[in-house]
Amino acid sequence: MENSNLIRPTASSDEYHAKREIRQQRALVDILQLSFSTVGCSEVMDRVLKATLSASEGSYKGAIFLSQRETEALEFAADWALDEESQRLFSHPSFSSFLSDRAANLDGVAFISGEAVDPRAGVTSFAQRGHYLVPVRGTQGNVLAVMILFPDDGCQDQTIDKHFLDCVAGVLTSLIEQRRTHSAGEATRQELSYIKQALDEHSIVATTNVKGDITYVNDKFCAISGYNREELIGKNHNILNSHHHPKSFFVDMYRTIASGKSWQGEIRNRAKNGSYYWVDTTITPFRDANGKIRQYIAIRSDVTVRKNTQLQLARQTKLLDIMNSVAVAANLATAPSDMEYFCLQKICKFCEWKVGQVFTCIDSTTGQIRSGKNFYFGDDIRFEAFLEASLEKTFQQGEGLIGRVFDEGNPLWVTDVTIDPTFTRSEAAKSSGLKGAAIIPVKVGDEVVAVLEFMSDKEILSGLDELEILSFVTQQMSRTEERARTARELGNHRDHLQDMVNSATKELEDRAVRLAEALATEKEMNELQRQFVAMASHEFRTPLAIIDSTAQRIKSRMDKNKLTPEDMDERLQNIRVAVQRMTKLMESILSTARMEAGMAKLVAAPCDIGRVIQEICEHQQEISPGHNITWSLVGFPETIDAFAGSLEQIFTNLLSNAVKYAPDAPDIDVYGWVENDQVVISLQDQGLGIDEEDIEKIGQRFFRAKTATSIEGTGIGLNLVKTLIEEHGGTLSVESVKGEGSTFTVRLPIGGPVEDHSQVSQLAAASA
Repeated sequence: MENSNLIRPTASSDEYHAKREIRQQRALVDILQLSFSTVGCSEVMDRVLKATLSASEGSYKGAIFLSQRETEALEFAADWALDEESQRLFSHPSFSSFLSDRAANLDGVAFISGEAVDPRAGVTSFAQRGHYLVPVRGTQGNVLAVMILFPDDGCQDQTIDKHFLDCVAGVLTSLIEQRRTHSAGEATRQELSYIKQALDEHSIVATTNVKGDITYVNDKFCAISGYNREELIGKNHNILNSHHHPKSFFVDMYRTIASGKSWQGEIRNRAKNGSYYWVDTTITPFRDANGKIRQYIAIRSDVTVRKNTQLQLARQTKLLDIMNSVAVAANLATAPSDMEYFCLQKICKFCEWKVGQVFTCIDSTTGQIRSGKNFYFGDDIRFEAFLEASLEKTFQQGEGLIGRVFDEGNPLWVTDVTIDPTFTRSEAAKSSGLKGAAIIPVKVGDEVVAVLEFMSDKEILSGLDELEILSFVTQQMSRTEERARTARELGNHRDHLQDMVNSATKELEDRAVRLAEALATEKEMNELQRQFVAMASHEFRTPLAIIDSTAQRIKSRMDKNKLTPEDMDERLQNIRVAVQRMTKLMESILSTARMEAGMAKLVAAPCDIGRVIQEICEHQQEISPGHNITWSLVGFPETIDAFAGSLEQIFTNLLSNAVKYAPDAPDIDVYGWVENDQVVISLQDQGLGIDEEDIEKIGQRFFRAKTATSIEGTGIGLNLVKTLIEEHGGTLSVESVKGEGSTFTVRLPIGGPVEDHSQVSQLAAASA
């Protein structure tokens, strides 16, 4: 498990939505509390508008228009962050009339895009970006108010939840009608009806009396807890207690709400099926007319996904810290015993296990196994009996759980050791309150060198985190043991090692002498080769030029010779073919020499490789009428980046070889296609073929296959072809069967050579 990759969870869209719901929930609570305030209607509108916009993700402006009781006409009543232009527009009666008509035709909250705005609304910046219209209707369906919200400069997204705005409209209805109703009792009942409807749609809601008994839960509360209403009403919230939070947590919560203040926090509850869930909770106390607290309303949002993500991330971070510290301890330790207690403590605390021990083989002769000096007990007094039993007990391989792990080398996970007949300390475990066990081997290769035993007062789970830390720690202990063994072996063989070093030193010195001699020989061979190239250039080029010139003069004066024109022309043609062949041989030698010397560089440029191959095939067909050369280039790119002259030399060489080594097989096929980012060209003949043992040597300088000994050649051409292909960043491969022909396949990158080669021969001139 070295270099272990820890999986860390990241925030998801669920977390984003959970945070948005929390903001909306708190805004609704703020608006809800206005029901019990005595502030005027104008201030209520201001506070509602402010609370609504505080729940939005982006930056918004807004206004509320309130209907008049006598005329039901809308009037500009409250605004938030409006500029002067918008304030003037909203204050005009024609705008209020337009808004009243629009709201009367809406069934609910609507977002009006900039293109859909009625011209009667006036030309303002908000109209160009679109806006929300939130109609607030009374119990008779009449429009009590209209809220208008639009994005500030630079805010383009529609980020306000329409469902949330519907809830705000419902609460605002109760607030307006409350202040317009003469009967306070009727207003309160109407108000609570709207509030209940709004909150039930949006959140997990419950009410309790001052004793803490549950008096009401909504459907969402039942759904998340798994209990039905009959099981919850009249019960205390302890029915959901997960025992995750300390008692002080709830003492502080009850002290806060009993003082008349709201409390907000995150609570982990336990559902009916035993699963856990997290809720972001706001508890608000409500007073009666005498100012005495009469009930508490708790509004919650499900934040389980976000909370679990945070907890998992924290656990993974802690796991990484532990693994880092164990790795450091392993690097410093000279033996596993130096880090045993440290590792046991880290594992037990991370996994919340109570006991950790190390068992080792004390006597290799008898195979006796017993607990070592290092162990971790979370409570020495509680687990004293089990500690004594562990220190006194010895095992043999195959005996008990410890002996089985030593013998078999596989980990064991035991649900309840107190009822396991193979666990020889079950009585001591039972009296100490221990139950689950994990017994893990520490190996060096296939040999078990130690066994780790962990115990808990509940079932031990083999989760991913537990397996990861156990695997990593045992690996580090194994590495430390290997290092200790190596150190012992080095100490026992120090003298022998010195002899080996002396012997190796002498061998290296002898090898250095041989390498120096080989290097001198190589230099001598290189010098001979350069001399041969110089001689070939000087001694061959001039007489060949003279032969060619003389042949041309003979041809021009052949009417004065006794030979017939046909005979003379045939002889002269033979002379020119021989001269051209020898010239090409010489140029190949010179090209190889230039390449080795790094005399020049070529720059890759766009090249029409399809045209190059087609022209070479057509030319070869003209000079080889006895062969049938066909070609097919499927889907070839218009150009590739390459050395044009080098491409001509590559395919001229390969095609002329195909003709030369297939004297009795006229059919030669050339295929081309594109494969990934490469062009692929395959040349197939049905000629002599190549012996299987010679294929891997094709392309070596001066090498010629055994099947080609009867045909003239030097072995330079294919070596040059292979080198040029590699300079392009491509490859040459050969498939052949003796007597059945050969296939040479060239692969070249479309984008040209990957590297800037420092030694590229000026082969374009040589191939002209």
